[in-house]
Amino acid sequence: HRDLHSFPTRRSSDLTWTGRGTNLSIDGQWDIDVVVQEAATAIDVSLQFRTQLPPEDITVSRQPGQPTLYTIQLGHGRTLQTYVQQIASHGLVHFTFFQASGKEEPITSASATAVTPAGSDQPLKLSRLASGHFLAKLNLTPGRWTFRINALPAGGQPLSGYFSQTIPP
Repeated sequence: HRDLHSFPTRRSSDLTWTGRGTNLSIDGQWDIDVVVQEAATAIDVSLQFRTQLPPEDITVSRQPGQPTLYTIQLGHGRTLQTYVQQIASHGLVHFTFFQASGKEEPITSASATAVTPAGSDQPLKLSRLASGHFLAKLNLTPGRWTFRINALPAGGQPLSGYFSQTIPP
């Protein structure tokens, strides 16, 4: 959760309030306390919302009997291939980074989170399977999940990607 300390707003003629700022350009779940001040009284309203992620350039491949494979274009020919393996009530989420040549991209460090169907962030513990291949184990509940990863390749600019998948009941 992130907090906004001060966010300038303006009241419009139709009794709505609007504001602009770079604060909300940071991805995540936000807690906002709105203080409405009138001449003699004030009211405090607590709100929560999640910022929208920018659209991904993603290709989805479905083959009978295989997990759905998501290939995300990261720029400069690099890709991220991801998929979820369901095993009973838990799952394994795979993240593999590739160079433009098709070889695995060596990654120095990576971190990942899942957004649960209830909308909360769940940090994922990554295990390294190869230089650019990571795995996270988690308990899956039915509903729409979003999996996000940030990685630092050896000698390169940071890479990030995400995909969403609905887990059936």
